[in-house]
Amino acid sequence: MYMLKETETYLPFMDSIYSGMVYYHEGVLAEREQLFHIASERYQKALPFIRQSNDSLRIACCLRDAARMQVSDTALRASLFGEALRIAKSINHPILYEDILVQQSIHCLPMDSDVVFEVSKYLCDSFRLSRYANMVCAIAMEKGDLPTAENYFSLLENDT
Repeated sequence: MYMLKETETYLPFMDSIYSGMVYYHEGVLAEREQLFHIASERYQKALPFIRQSNDSLRIACCLRDAARMQVSDTALRASLFGEALRIAKSINHPILYEDILVQQSIHCLPMDSDVVFEVSKYLCDSFRLSRYANMVCAIAMEKGDLPTAENYFSLLENDT
């Protein structure tokens, strides 16, 4: 952490992506040391710099981590997670998308069954991840949508 702190003196002379990555990695290190308030501050500081880079993957990761550390403002946390999900979906990155969903559920943001249904369908249809078909089947049957349930149940049959 000391080395990164020293690097901050050179940030005005660096490209924005490097400045963002210094702040981001300070956040990672602070989080590992369980200094969550510092981690939150560093992720928030990194975000504008990383946004300037137009690197969607890094932006989504920074948004996810900033959301995880946001404890006081649940509206901001939900907004950060939502934007991270939109970006992960737009770059077609199923692993990041799933990770953001897991982090979102760990941090107790409510997700209604319609959202879970749409997300599960998206993961099944876009990424051929049939392990989500059981969720689609269950919610479709709950809603009385038997044709959809049968369609996704056939994915489970073919997967085994």
